[in-house]
Amino acid sequence: MSGRIQIGDSFLILAALVVFLDEEGVGQLFLAAAALHETGHALAVQLCRGQILCLRLTAVGGVLRYRLHRPNRVHDLLIAAAGPLAGLLAAMAAARAGCYTFAGANLLLSLFNLLPIRPLDGGQILYALLGGRPAQVRVETLTCLAAVFTGLWSAMHGGGVGLLLLSLLLWQQQKTYQGRTHPCGGKRKPRTGPIFRR
Repeated sequence: MSGRIQIGDSFLILAALVVFLDEEGVGQLFLAAAALHETGHALAVQLCRGQILCLRLTAVGGVLRYRLHRPNRVHDLLIAAAGPLAGLLAAMAAARAGCYTFAGANLLLSLFNLLPIRPLDGGQILYALLGGRPAQVRVETLTCLAAVFTGLWSAMHGGGVGLLLLSLLLWQQQKTYQGRTHPCGGKRKPRTGPIFRR
């Protein structure tokens, strides 16, 4: 990777919590799954002859900043899909090796990232396919509504509030992304300059 790695304070807090509170090591498996996920994106950027500018790690995920020499929607789609694909392949390999917890961590992370809500990979894939058309906003909004109602149902039936909080966070992120093409703010002309993804 030619770029640099930035580590946010929230990531350091998450890492400390995982080290000190996760007695069974499940959190470490999710961090390893996330590393494989981001590696998939980084490899796809390299295959598309792009340049990685920066990888920023936060408690809610990684933000890979890259530049493509000849940007196009196919490259955007391939790069967005590469992370979940890497996770699904790792899940299959781990399951075959009998590492079912690691397989589950990869599978869960990949499926979550395929939700069609920006900044998640599924939202980036949808953007590459639809180019920000109104249909994309409708799909993202309906997915967020379904997640919120699922979270409410879970909370009312003894499932805790974690899913509800996560769905509300996704709703907020989706609203933030409407009208933007990258998580760092501002409008960007399509297919020019640095491209950001999460």
